[in-house]
Order: sequence, then structure tokens, then C-alpha cells
Amino acid sequence: MQGCEAANRKWPIACTDISKAFLQGVSYQELSEMTGEPLRDVCFYLPPTSIPVLKQLPGYSDFYAAKEVLRSLMPGTGSVDAPRAFHLKLAQVTRQELQLVPTRTDNELLVLFDRNKGQPVAILCIHVDDLKFAGDKDTIQFIVDKLQSVFGKLIVQWHSF
Repeated sequence: MQGCEAANRKWPIACTDISKAFLQGVSYQELSEMTGEPLRDVCFYLPPTSIPVLKQLPGYSDFYAAKEVLRSLMPGTGSVDAPRAFHLKLAQVTRQELQLVPTRTDNELLVLFDRNKGQPVAILCIHVDDLKFAGDKDTIQFIVDKLQSVFGKLIVQWHSF
């Protein structure tokens, strides 16, 4: 669908990947507030070889691994919550801030409309942390700039699908 729209409208295509996406999602607190689910209390043991490094951080010099664990405030890579937390953060940016609209056939295929003309000006396809765009170059750059302000530097490949 995205390729057809790009070809019909003679739009350039671009793609990018959000680096370390599963470390950039919403916090457990935000996840609870957004979903109405109970706040998760996620703790973990640190591997013994990492404890000397932890003890170098302020406030952890007396960390005692036999009786203490670390609390995770955010889902991270390896956590079952990480993909969902990232997706919610990405949806905040794409759907709420940028006002891209999901299509009826695919929730991860989003369209940006010109509010005055009611015409599509860009289309975005999301697969986890891989994003594919079609639209005029300035509109794509506008979307990328907003994503970069939240997720950090993105490497955009043009005319590659």
C-alpha cells in the first residue's frame, strides 16, 4: 500500500531505525497511568561480576547483593514489557503530537493529512522500531525531526525500501 501511494503521488521514500528502541519506551509509572493497569514492581539481581562497578556509583558503595536487588523504573531490552512500552511512546509522538492517523486496515500504517485540503501529505509504516516513510521531502524531514527530538539521532536512508 505504501509503495503504491508513493508511486502514484511521485513521493520519495525513506526509512530509518530507532536505535536502542526498547530502552526508550514509557516508564512503568507511565505504563500504569496510560493503561489503568496496576503499577508493576520489577526488581532484578545483578550478576556478581557487575557489583564492583555498581559500587562505584554514588549511593551504592555499600550495596550488599545477598540482601538487595535493583528496582527497574523502566522496561528495558529483555523485559517482556519493553516492546509495548516503546510502542506506546512511539504512538504518543506519531498519533498525538504529529497527528498521523492509522488506516482502517492496518493500525501501523499511518497517514498525515493536510488539514486544509484533506489530502494525504505523507504515509508512515511502522514495524517495531523500523519506520518507512513516503511523502514530500520536507514533510518527511518534519516527521523525522520530531522523532529525533524524542528518540535521538536517526539515520535516514532515502530511496531505499
